[in-house]
Amino acid sequence: MGCVLPIGSVVEAHNEKLFLLGSRMVTKEGKMTLAYVAVKYPLGYSGKESVGVVLAEDIKSVLFEGNVGQNGKKYYAALEKMYEGAQGKTPEEAADILDKAALLYGYQKRTER
Repeated sequence: MGCVLPIGSVVEAHNEKLFLLGSRMVTKEGKMTLAYVAVKYPLGYSGKESVGVVLAEDIKSVLFEGNVGQNGKKYYAALEKMYEGAQGKTPEEAADILDKAALLYGYQKRTER
């Protein structure tokens, strides 16, 4: 899967520059895949309609990688392992993996949100 890009990264996808706000797993063709929540760069957030989702596989280039400290590096390493476990699984198969990982890192199960 490669590394999970941190918040604040700027990428090019679909002939647009995008600023990444976060990452998540989404369903594509019945399988889980990595995606990012993003806004157009340099415009940024201009209301809820300005926020979109871009699949990691659609990112053509990374123009700037967001800065993370030591804690951030640990967090993204753990996040990457969690996402790798869910990648390519059905949502049902991935739910257990994501819930176990969330509990391990102190987050609520998806079903408890």
